[in-house]
Amino acid sequence: MLCPYKIMLVHAKNTIGKRVVEMAGLAKIAVIKNIIVDPDNGNVLALSLGKKNTFGKEQVVSLKDITEFYSDGVLVRDHDSIVDADEIIKVKNVLDKKTNLFGSKVSTQNGDYLGFLEDFIFDTDMMFLATITTRKKFSSEKRIINADRIMTILPGRIIIRDIIEKARIKEKWEKAEKIAKLSPVVE
Repeated sequence: MLCPYKIMLVHAKNTIGKRVVEMAGLAKIAVIKNIIVDPDNGNVLALSLGKKNTFGKEQVVSLKDITEFYSDGVLVRDHDSIVDADEIIKVKNVLDKKTNLFGSKVSTQNGDYLGFLEDFIFDTDMMFLATITTRKKFSSEKRIINADRIMTILPGRIIIRDIIEKARIKEKWEKAEKIAKLSPVVE
């Protein structure tokens, strides 16, 4: 049975393996296999299901067809909410690029390795990435990184903006402002 409260921020890792339930009979019609994220803008596009049609094509649920997210699954209008991934052009393009976020190597723009993507949190109202969680192999240390730092998502690799570089730029601007204030104005 679905839990009666609405979820707004969801751990992707906790969503995988949960059920897809149709509204009419509250029957389980599928299981969530993966979350499809647009690498160009971080928008969550669809949920990939652990089933294929009779022709072997991957099936998905578009976010437009999801009525509610719950802690133990998602609610959709009916069985017709499940479609072939090829029917949604953006989803097909993302799947063709093979940009699965889980397990991708995460590094800064300067090449510092931060670990692999272990999980991400997405907003169920706005359907975009909120944070990513990285972890190095053989380490329990995790890093939670705000998704607005993501510069590029490539197959198997995510590049994020380096905070240190940002701090250096800010420091240079502050020095330039001090010099500008100290310089005499000549008319």
